[in-house]
Amino acid sequence: MKMHPKGILLTLLARIVASHELNENFEDGAIDNWTLGSYSTQIEFQVMDTGSGPAPQNLSIGNYYLATVKASLGASGTAILRSADFELTDGLILEFDFWGKSLYAGSSGIIVYYLNENGADAMIKSVGFSSNTSYRWWTIRVNFPTSGHFSNVQIRLSVSSEDEDAGGIDNIRFVDLSAV
Repeated sequence: MKMHPKGILLTLLARIVASHELNENFEDGAIDNWTLGSYSTQIEFQVMDTGSGPAPQNLSIGNYYLATVKASLGASGTAILRSADFELTDGLILEFDFWGKSLYAGSSGIIVYYLNENGADAMIKSVGFSSNTSYRWWTIRVNFPTSGHFSNVQIRLSVSSEDEDAGGIDNIRFVDLSAV
């Protein structure tokens, strides 16, 4: 069944708005409150310059990224990037670039949630990371269970209490696999 041109335009617009809500303008180095909320106020997202670390430099994804920052040594918790609502059509996925390091494998990780039709959190993607991920940026692909409307989509980055544990995200985007 073909979608009406107005429906295609509205879907595309919803995707652009959602991408803007998730990315906002941190690529311009804007100072902002990037953390929507947190299970621990000890961890939050902060705009970082790719040349100043701790993540490896990757200018192909821009000059800035969102890094987790601890309030103090030994702090742990989950930073939650602001959420977005959007319509997904078949073949559309959410992608973002991710960097992280963790002393122990799986003690820190990244999880993508959305609010399901029952009003409860539903996990879509979970990735643990360890020290061997710290040398490069990785692309995370998030395949949603169905097409349709998704509410309160959140990227949550958990960081353990080990002092060197950290993570970062950049370049949140929607990719249409059916067009590839």
